[in-house]
Amino acid sequence: MGAPGPRRAMKIALLGGTGRTGRHVLDRALGAGHDVVALTRAGTALPDRTGLETVSGDARDAVTLRQLVVGTDAVASALGPRGRDAGLQTAVARAVVDAMATADVRRFVGVSVAYGPSGRPQGPPRQTHRRPRAHDRTRRRRGPAR
Repeated sequence: MGAPGPRRAMKIALLGGTGRTGRHVLDRALGAGHDVVALTRAGTALPDRTGLETVSGDARDAVTLRQLVVGTDAVASALGPRGRDAGLQTAVARAVVDAMATADVRRFVGVSVAYGPSGRPQGPPRQTHRRPRAHDRTRRRRGPAR
């Protein structure tokens, strides 16, 4: 079997590219030589960069999403929750799936953060040390649960 050929650059539709996580996704994709079409909210702009194209609109709007994904190889979403809009992620997920089906785009990557009861992003779990409990000692003797 021969060595794999050179990797083909992709055209990636990106949601959430102006946010904290999305900017990293954007930088990595452009740095790897991919072309990116990023959705931006009205009044939010991204600096001009080689390989970057922007579409302005609402991530819940079906027409905007179809415009974003047509001609792309994949969709990446780094869209995070906005304020108290609890239904945003669900509405966008449905609209993205429909737009991808219409445009015959089959690859999706989603990146998000975990929010706790405070409504703020949770950091890494705290390391707590505790004495082993009785069920821990039993599990060690018997092995993992089946």
